Amino acid sequence: MCLSRLLFLVFIGDLLDGIAARIIQSPILHYEQPNCAGKDCYPELNSRLYQGDILLPEGVDPKNALKIEPLLWPNGVVPYAFAKGFNKGDKSKILSAMRLIEMETCITFLPRTILDRTWIDIEQKKEAGCYSIIGYRPLPHEGPLKFNLRAPECYEAGTIQHELLHVLGLLHEQARPDRDEFVDILWDNIDEAYHSDFTKASDTFVTTYDIPYDYDSVMHYPKWAFSKNDKSTIVAKNDTERELGQRIGATNGDFEKIRRMYKCQITSEDLFGGNFPLNKLFL
Repeated sequence: MCLSRLLFLVFIGDLLDGIAARIIQSPILHYEQPNCAGKDCYPELNSRLYQGDILLPEGVDPKNALKIEPLLWPNGVVPYAFAKGFNKGDKSKILSAMRLIEMETCITFLPRTILDRTWIDIEQKKEAGCYSIIGYRPLPHEGPLKFNLRAPECYEAGTIQHELLHVLGLLHEQARPDRDEFVDILWDNIDEAYHSDFTKASDTFVTTYDIPYDYDSVMHYPKWAFSKNDKSTIVAKNDTERELGQRIGATNGDFEKIRRMYKCQITSEDLFGGNFPLNKLFL
């Protein structure tokens, strides 16, 4: 083997090792701290929908909602359209969140064309909060899937990413089938009207993709979610004082679920053609 080829292979090996180490060692990517604080960072919990921010299909029983298998967007392509009235700044924040997901996965967000029969319709309804659907809806559904970000409450980076990851098919982290191994739900502290929002998904229909439980996930409830007495409603088993979730931004674990869900992988064309983005890796 010639020296130049050997050096190239060593370089690629070191690069892949470095990326793998980043995924294992860094739970949260590098983001700016949000402008909100405490409960203000979780406006999606106030939208009065299932689990706070999930818009269920018409006729679905909320108690069984988490047993619906998330549906994948064909080829990982998500068409979108903005409703009228968006200012440049708000639109830029949403597009930045989309670009970040594209850089870390094989997902592509594209403006809707007349050929797209299903797309997410991004709105800013004042009377609504932060909400989205879970996953793609195949035919016979046809038309827009609702996605709302009320301004200014819903425009922290982590909140936008949270809703976009719902669109791609991720549930809330504490709804995992194995959640009882990692957290305790303190039912006596939960407002009775929201007990169904702590439903655990059935492992018959939902998979963890072999990703470890992520206490820091942008998809995780905070420890006081839907509390009726300002006490904790969900706590980590081994450390009841630790914070749960955050809305700074998606973790590597969040992105790895999307990679595995959509079978993202690097191709020889990417490797040898000079196009080597993170969104082509499957680790």
